[in-house]
Amino acid sequence: MVEGERTGPAVGVRSQPLRGKQVLVEGREEVLVFRSIEVHLRLEEVEIRDYGGKDKLREFLRAFTARADFDDVRSLAIVADADFVAGASARRIRGALEDVGLPVPNAPLVLEKAAERDLTVSFLVLPHGNDQGMLEDVCLESVKANPVMKCVEQFMQCVRDERTDWPKQNMESKARVHAYLSSLDPPDLRLGEAAAGGHWNFDDSAFNPLKQLLQEL
Repeated sequence: MVEGERTGPAVGVRSQPLRGKQVLVEGREEVLVFRSIEVHLRLEEVEIRDYGGKDKLREFLRAFTARADFDDVRSLAIVADADFVAGASARRIRGALEDVGLPVPNAPLVLEKAAERDLTVSFLVLPHGNDQGMLEDVCLESVKANPVMKCVEQFMQCVRDERTDWPKQNMESKARVHAYLSSLDPPDLRLGEAAAGGHWNFDDSAFNPLKQLLQEL
């Protein structure tokens, strides 16, 4: 048993004491992006954790809430991509919260308070307000005014013309991100590394929902 847990598997749960403000995101790249936004906003005491992908959220929450020091958590937010099945991510998050007996917000960016303890829970599906998409779409929207994006769109159109089987719907945003990142120095950055390097425009309105989530913790 991992130190600090009451029961249950140690899925993505570390033994160091929990901070009072917790944000759970899908993967490593999301962790890096949210940490960069946190630095941009000059926030403190926010801990960003990777729950290992959308299919692991329920299992992660069971282990996470079983920690003895989970009682120290005062604010919890969960972030997921909308992907390409309308409403599925919100339903998955709400179902996982209900499964472990946590407050279940009825909509993204709504703070739901626990009745028995000092805890608020919220969630966000990216891009906020859209039925489909992912964090990559938020990042791309933030640099839409960059002249390089014209080159990216020309490249993507060329790919479509030459390959009718590519890019696939669930890959297009990732392909566009890689095309944009290839214009940077160095040209092989990943999404989160680009965030840490200041290559996404956190002042753009595309990032407002993400900033709101962190600021309201």
